[in-house]
Amino acid sequence: VFTISMTESAKKNMQLKLMNGFTFYQKLIFKGGLLNDVPLQFKQRTLFIINRLPEIIQRTFEKYFPNEDEWMANYFIYIIITHWDTFIPNMLKKAPIIHVGIVVETDIEHALYLKNKLAYYYPFNIDAMLIPDITTERIDNKKLDIILTTFPLHELSTTTKIISINHALSKQNVNDLYSSFGIFFEKKLEEKLFSGEFGNISILDEAPRIPIQ
Repeated sequence: VFTISMTESAKKNMQLKLMNGFTFYQKLIFKGGLLNDVPLQFKQRTLFIINRLPEIIQRTFEKYFPNEDEWMANYFIYIIITHWDTFIPNMLKKAPIIHVGIVVETDIEHALYLKNKLAYYYPFNIDAMLIPDITTERIDNKKLDIILTTFPLHELSTTTKIISINHALSKQNVNDLYSSFGIFFEKKLEEKLFSGEFGNISILDEAPRIPIQ
């Protein structure tokens, strides 16, 4: 089981914030339609490292507070994620590598230029390699996640995702790749955490137990 601990100071701070927030909400006479519902906005608009993270935390909330409503669940999610000081650093340590192949029709120097430019814009968790002669067998043996190419590869029979870029890796290419890499990163991270290397994830083993009746 993969667990992420937290520092003692963060745990105490989290317990205090949760107790204060829950107490405040329980004392409200009218509980619907809070004008500045930060927990709800956070849950709806935040780009989480793992899409299923709020769902996992909410299941833990419902386990300990089965009779509480949605606002308290959202507040619990908001506090756990924003106050868990070691969560993101530890998740990044476990982050998977995205394997990228670079194919050009010009020369090896051009491919190396694109590889270096890729490393500049995406310095984390990207393993880029040059592929001088493109064949289905070579692609499949490399177990690549994405192929970046400056020319059409329509006849290449492979399940690997192929993305066309221009010869200079334009700003538009960079923006588009952020999205594509993000999708692959999240998919591989979820596979690692939920069904692979770490077995059943239990990221909340160290979460504080909130002493509220």
